[in-house]
Amino acid sequence: MRYLIAILYIFIINISATFSQSAIALKNPSFEDNHGQGRVPVGWYSCGAYNQTPPDIHHTQHPGANFEVTTPSAEGNTYLGLVVRDNGTTEGIGQALSEPLKAGKCYTFTFEAARSDTYISISSGTATIANFNKPVIIQIWGGDVNCGRNELLGVSPAIQSTTWQRHLITIQPSLTCNHLIFKASFVEGKGIYNGNVLVDNISPIIPTSCKGDIATIDWKPLKVDVPVLSEAEALKTFLREEGALLTTDPSGYLFQTEVFVDDAGLAWQDNLHLWRIVKVMEQFPDYRMEWMIQEKKEEKRQSLKLQLNYLLQKGGLLANRYVIKSYTRRGIRKEEWLWPIEKSKLLLKLEKIE
Repeated sequence: MRYLIAILYIFIINISATFSQSAIALKNPSFEDNHGQGRVPVGWYSCGAYNQTPPDIHHTQHPGANFEVTTPSAEGNTYLGLVVRDNGTTEGIGQALSEPLKAGKCYTFTFEAARSDTYISISSGTATIANFNKPVIIQIWGGDVNCGRNELLGVSPAIQSTTWQRHLITIQPSLTCNHLIFKASFVEGKGIYNGNVLVDNISPIIPTSCKGDIATIDWKPLKVDVPVLSEAEALKTFLREEGALLTTDPSGYLFQTEVFVDDAGLAWQDNLHLWRIVKVMEQFPDYRMEWMIQEKKEEKRQSLKLQLNYLLQKGGLLANRYVIKSYTRRGIRKEEWLWPIEKSKLLLKLEKIE
């Protein structure tokens, strides 16, 4: 599925000669992971009460599997579910930012949110089955450590709609923040109760001007081009060059993410090199890629496999144009990979579709 960042056409673009800030890409902004109850998406950490369960991951292809929630995702395959409880506890999620939010600077980002009419679980207050379906708000906090809530940066309206709605947040921290936290909370004046909010598809954080009533982008985007190729050998050379640049983040569970724009001026929050590979592969409809992830740890291997599948489809590549195989020790050296197997955890070969 193609993912376009709406920010660049929501705001007036104001690109000047000098820039002091970069757009901040979030890790796993679409919460892609294996679905499950009390499961924190890779790249994030839980910020709930210590004696309560973490947030949940819901899957488009498994409607009703978790608390009878059936909402399809806004983007990708999975999305986040947060609840508030009638014992006063709430759920939240956060991550360390690749670059800090600077004190006094302004930033803008968007996210999609919805409410599920059904979110069946056990009430913490009464120990009976309850429907956690009342509207809640989302608080955006900045901090300097995991789950640190040093400053409340923004608050959403009550999330009433059961269909996805995009929400725009503009923030101006008074303190420099290295962590960003999304926390579900009770609607003011409604007391404590059981409620839920679904979250998906967070955009990158874009530096904006603090002047005037209309946010203008104060950021020069990285522009990425796509070469036009016609020969299979040129395609193989390109894949070798881009493949050599593919890296994971320090955790080893995710691919590095960047913010860039294409020739049409559309912005992407993606792995730049995988995105370029997808766009060039679109020029060769008679060829298919075969990937293999050389990671011995099962959890990391499955995470990278899921993320690779998501990023290839997000760039626009159809599922029949690639296959991702599991790592096996036997026979791996017999394959005709495009680069030596010692150089990368990720291997790739090209084959013609018969």
